[in-house]
Parts: sequence; structure tokens; C-alpha cells
Amino acid sequence: MGTDSTGAAKLQTIVVGPLAAFEPMKQLGTNGGGFYGMNSAHPFENPTAFTNFLGSVAMMLFPFSLVLMYGRMVGRLRHSWIIFSVMMVMMVATVVWAIWFDTLRPNPGLIAHNESQSFSIGNPSSPGGKKVFTLPAVAGLPLDQHLGNLEGKELRFGTSAGATFAAMTVDVTCGAVNCEHDSLNPIAALSPMWGMWVNCIYGGKGVGMINMLLFLILGIFIAGQMVGRTPEYLGKKIGKREMALLMIALLVHPIMILGPTGLFAATNWGIKAENNPGPHGFSEIVYQFSSASANNGSAFDGLGTTYGFNNNPNPAPTAVQWDIATAIVIIISRFLPIIAPIAMAASLGAKTSTPFTLGTLRDDTPTFGFLLLGTIVIVGALLFLPVAALGPLAEHLGPIPFGG
Repeated sequence: MGTDSTGAAKLQTIVVGPLAAFEPMKQLGTNGGGFYGMNSAHPFENPTAFTNFLGSVAMMLFPFSLVLMYGRMVGRLRHSWIIFSVMMVMMVATVVWAIWFDTLRPNPGLIAHNESQSFSIGNPSSPGGKKVFTLPAVAGLPLDQHLGNLEGKELRFGTSAGATFAAMTVDVTCGAVNCEHDSLNPIAALSPMWGMWVNCIYGGKGVGMINMLLFLILGIFIAGQMVGRTPEYLGKKIGKREMALLMIALLVHPIMILGPTGLFAATNWGIKAENNPGPHGFSEIVYQFSSASANNGSAFDGLGTTYGFNNNPNPAPTAVQWDIATAIVIIISRFLPIIAPIAMAASLGAKTSTPFTLGTLRDDTPTFGFLLLGTIVIVGALLFLPVAALGPLAEHLGPIPFGG
């Protein structure tokens, strides 16, 4: 680890602590903040594939169980199983997506691109208003990538464990990581991003259910408008006040992601912090604010946002701005999406229950599950598809190394 003043080699120093006591709370509590920076990838926190499996199960126990507990609390267990099934479909989809585009695909930055490519961008000072860039052919590295993208992975867990863990840890807003999310193939990185954007695939303890109930009531409202019937949930009619509170709670999350992302991407606060140019740097910024808003805690780790008070004479130049911005996002995104649903629940609870009739939308059938899933997918896409197109999709589609 370098040399001392006499030229002798320094010994490596690894800080140790009460990891055995720390690790269960990190995973069971879906806290994610480990004793070491790359927590669940460090051999002292997660030494084997078996401990990786235990940690994966631990971080899912409470988010899974609380969905079914909701059904017991309202006396509608079949209804909670429908919600649980929708969440499970989305979790499986994020895991399969990550594995398909990362574990089963090579790292496109390491393969050969035998032909040069040219592309143009708008530039008023160039002839014809366009500036042409020509990218030369790129030689591939002599690597065997039949095991997929192994960059940033801990192979003692298995080749697909990194992509799987990356998807699941954001789905339950744990924040623990056992691979480098910044090293995922571009389109595979959409999986953890989507988990944070919709923020209702089980989610944290109780918070995931709150967000799911927002989508659920929104879906019921849309279905009610389609058939010309006043929407109702659990026998309570949904009115103007409830929908206003729902929209406040639902829109805070995307506003607190998209607003700061646009500000930092357009200024030196973000540009100087990016470790990679272009779409990948934009993805780093999007991921940072998505993680702050979704109570996840993981990061792309490509941003220069480090700021320390202890023996750190050279903090990142924009670290203070990032600290302040993410703190504001955390505060607003934690409290408003909880306060508004509580007010909405109080408003619904004060209403008189209506009897169940033939025209009442049943909430314990597969049809209702498809309605709920469609609402989440469509609303989520409307809110976040533009930033996905500017980040992971743009990086995947080109130009070199990911396009062509």
C-alpha cells in the first residue's frame, strides 16, 4: 500500500469492528449502510455465496410480510395476496431484466467495433447548423466474455448474483450492494432505477405499501371514470379531497428526482462531479437523486461527491452542493409522501361505508391485479421515460462503445 519515508513498503491496514452484530440489522432493517463502503461486497461482511443468500432473504422478510399483514388488518387477505402478487411480478421482472442484459450479455465497452461511425449534433456556429463527429473503429480486448459482464462483480457469489442483488436491494429499498451498480451494462441499470422510480415493489417497511396504495387508488379512480361510477375503496367513496392528497403524495417523488437532476445536469455542479461524460454521467446524476428520494442509499459511485471533515484536505469541488441538495430531497421525499396519505386515510375513514353491490369493483380478483400493474407501469413510464431515454437508453443505443 505504497511506501513510507524510508522507501519501505507499507502494510495494508483493514479496519475491523463488530460486523457479526452489525450485519443482521443492516439486512433485516433494510438499512443498507454497511460497516465498509461497498458493504455486502466486502468479504468481512459477506464472505460466501451462502451468506449472500441469507442476506438476500433477510432484507426481504419484513417488506414481504407487511403486505400480508395489511390484509389481516383490514380483513381482506385475498386482496393483500393480489397486491403481493403484483409486487412479486414486478420484482421478478426487474431481476430477469438485470440478469438478461448484464449476466447474459458481454460488456459492450470491451468488444470490437470494426467500422468507424459518424454522427452530428446541432451547433449554430457550424456550417449547416450541425457539427459532425467521427468515431474511429475500436479494437476489442482479448477477453473471453462468455460469462457476461463481470466488471465490478464479486465472483465468489456467482456470476448472476450481482445483477440479482442489484435489482432486489432497490425493490425493498435496502441500499446494501454486493456489486458495483456503476459497472452494470447501460440498459441493465434500468432495473434498479425502475425499482426506485416506482418505489412500490415491496419497498421499505410500510413505505412500499403506502406507495402501492397510492397507485391502487389511482387505478380505481381511473376505472371508475371509465365506467361512469363513483370510485370506492374498502367501501369508502373516493372524492376530490382524496384525489388531491393522492396527487400531492404521488408527484412529490418524481419532482424531487427530476428537478434536481435537471439543475445539476445543466450546471457545473453536476458536470464537474461526473466521472463519465455523456449519457452515463447523466445516469449517475439521476441515480443519485433517485436513491435519495426513494430511501435506498445505493449509488452509481461515479460521482465526485465525497466530503469529509476528518483529515480530508481535498474534498470534491461540488461536494457541498451535492450534500445540501440530497439532504433537501431526503427531507421532502420522506415526509410529504407519508403525511399526505395519512391525511387521505383520515378523510376516507371519516366517511360512511357503502354497501357492496354488483357494480362495486372487486379488489380481490386477477383482473384487479392487471389493473393495478397497468397503472404502475403506465404512470411510471409517463413520469420517468424521458430521463431513461437520456441516460441508460441513450448510452445503450449509441454511439460507440454501446451503439452500432
